Amino acid sequence: AAAPNAEWSKRLKAAYGREVTPGVGHAYDTVTMLSRAFHGETTRAAAIERFRHMGTHDGVVGSLQVGSNGVISSKPSIRVIRNGKVE
Repeated sequence: AAAPNAEWSKRLKAAYGREVTPGVGHAYDTVTMLSRAFHGETTRAAAIERFRHMGTHDGVVGSLQVGSNGVISSKPSIRVIRNGKVE
């Protein structure tokens, strides 16, 4: 998974006192995208349709693409974890 941008990671650490762990940025972006899809919609079906046609979302992990099947994709990232810390 792509790493979240540094500014967002810094704000999250300041707010919660912990380092950002792998997957947190994607989870944050996914919830943000779902929230945008449901905002203003009155039915689940309408929100799902809106989500499927969302296209590109520029989130904390970079550009995410929503396919017509609702699958979110992003560019991969390779990280080294040494002694329990991401380098």
